Amino acid sequence: MLACLTVGALLGLAALVLPPPPAAPADRGGPIRRFYAGANELLAGGDPAALEAAVATDLVEHRAGFPPGDRAALAGRPADLRRGAPGGRLH
Repeated sequence: MLACLTVGALLGLAALVLPPPPAAPADRGGPIRRFYAGANELLAGGDPAALEAAVATDLVEHRAGFPPGDRAALAGRPADLRRGAPGGRLH
């Protein structure tokens, strides 16, 4: 009987001390999936609109040795990749 009371007291104390588990994000991987879906659509010869919709309108891309790029510059890279590796996909 004393053991049961001790376990109950310890569990109650743990509930007060331990932080609650983090809330699960509502959209797990959604933005990443949209980006890859848009890039793969562009690789298949589609319209860059899906890729451009997956990134922020004010995107400024910084790469060493290159001038800053915008969404159109980002959409140009999968198109370049398509020319070099037709049928390619990002995973």
